[in-house]
Amino acid sequence: MLMVSPVSVAQSRVNFRAGAENNVLERQGAFSKPAETAATPTTEEKPVKKSGHKLRNTFVGLVVAAAALVTLKKTNVLKTLDAAALADTKFYSPKKLGHYLAVAGDAIAKYTYDPIAKLCGKWFGKKTV
Repeated sequence: MLMVSPVSVAQSRVNFRAGAENNVLERQGAFSKPAETAATPTTEEKPVKKSGHKLRNTFVGLVVAAAALVTLKKTNVLKTLDAAALADTKFYSPKKLGHYLAVAGDAIAKYTYDPIAKLCGKWFGKKTV
């Protein structure tokens, strides 16, 4: 009976003991990209400055927060407390926090919203604030 061996006994055509050009494991593949040479940066090149948006995002966030405070104050969602009620509440009370936010919204509205509303009222013939 004839037995078939899973290992070929035929002699390989590749000589692994020769240089790297004949070494199958170390040579470049048929579909591989050519090796790129790393470009060394010269001292004359300036590093690319990353564009940061931290200042712009901070400014936009402050404007949105100020607009929210003014809106909440003008719609009477945030109310100021009188001195007696303010003295009776604890420092961590939501009423006290709402009072201070209302005071901040009122101060912001004094310099931003009120002059603009007054000017628009003159243009359209309406009396505001």
